[in-house]
Amino acid sequence: MSVLAAPDRGKETLSIMKRKRHTPEQIIAKLREADAMLGSGKTIAQVR
Repeated sequence: MSVLAAPDRGKETLSIMKRKRHTPEQIIAKLREADAMLGSGKTIAQVR
């Protein structure tokens, strides 16, 4: 989370940046895909 204060104002302004969240299903799908790629002989660098 990022919090920024605007120096030119009397009040502090908060800015919260949203982060993309992956669902558990998306995480499992990515792990399965990576596992299959590693099983087929690709290196970790190629899977990234």
